[in-house]
Amino acid sequence: LAIHLYRRHARGMLTLTAIYVPLGVLALVAQDALNSVSPFSNVVDFFDARPAGVFLGLLYGSIESLAAVVFIVSAVTVGLADVDRGLDFSPWRALRGLYRNLGVLTLARLRALGIVAVLSLTIVGIPFAIRQTVRWYFIEQSIIFDRAGRAEAPARSAAAVDGEWWRSFFIVAAMSVLVALAGPVIAAALILATSLPLELVNIVNSIVYALLIPFVAIVLALTYLDLESRRHLREWEAATHRPTS
Repeated sequence: LAIHLYRRHARGMLTLTAIYVPLGVLALVAQDALNSVSPFSNVVDFFDARPAGVFLGLLYGSIESLAAVVFIVSAVTVGLADVDRGLDFSPWRALRGLYRNLGVLTLARLRALGIVAVLSLTIVGIPFAIRQTVRWYFIEQSIIFDRAGRAEAPARSAAAVDGEWWRSFFIVAAMSVLVALAGPVIAAALILATSLPLELVNIVNSIVYALLIPFVAIVLALTYLDLESRRHLREWEAATHRPTS
């Protein structure tokens, strides 16, 4: 189903990702400007030496991954919510919806990331950090599909995951590995095998994300909707005391 949706709405989704690519290039320009300012320039000079350059490419790729989640995944999810309501997938309507929800999306996700980061600082908190990462993975989907607020979204995401945690974990892990490694691995290979400048390698990285992230967004949206339907079924069973076969 995810592949079918991607193929059916590829034009609209790739329009959204085409908008993201120049934004990624602008981010690289800002990155270069920052790197030229002391004391950042000394750090850059150190990391420009191979194989340390591989680490730098991985670091930049991870930062770009987070930006892709905020922009592409959320924008594609807005378009999928329109499709779920019987409308066409319109990239321009998706961008307007993203703009209206950008503050809520960003603040809710940053708050979740902050809590997970604090939990991860201690060894005893790492299992709780993993647990909460999975439970809060669908914050964007709960905001877009269910119009949850900034404070409500983490709870809605957690409620959808509870009872299906391990299933959610494997889906989240697969999507996270795909997003985290696809672009940076290609970037690292290009750094080691070619003499391409780091800026061009990161542009290639942006293109890889542009093609990959819409598919990930579809998988996450379908997973959230399925988890929500299962949650409603569990609540109905509990209310009626009638387990389904």
